[in-house]
Amino acid sequence: MDGRPAAVNAPDVGTAHASDLELIEHHLDGHVVVELRGRIDAACAEHVDSVLRRLSSRYDGAQIRLDCAGVTAVAASGLTPVVVAARMVAHSGRMGVSNAPRALQDALADVGAAGLVELDRPDRLDDGVTT
Repeated sequence: MDGRPAAVNAPDVGTAHASDLELIEHHLDGHVVVELRGRIDAACAEHVDSVLRRLSSRYDGAQIRLDCAGVTAVAASGLTPVVVAARMVAHSGRMGVSNAPRALQDALADVGAAGLVELDRPDRLDDGVTT
């Protein structure tokens, strides 16, 4: 890649809960940061799965970081692809999660995946993000 971010929008799945999650990839020197903006839910799971599977085939676990500063809401049903990707790359290091809202940290713990990722800034308690 040429260093410019690649915007990848989740498709409208035609349900009442169509995803508004946006993923923006920043391919940097030897690693990738994926910005997540919007709601993490079941409607976006297939798209997130596709993106993370592609990235996990190119990068080691420690080279992948999800920047969750733009996450506005979290449903545990949308975390399956994150958990799957974290397990796929675990042999080469833990995938990073930066700026995780408390709701996301709690959801990761609820699905038993908190230990699969490296959490940065685990102190975000009252951030207004809903579950």
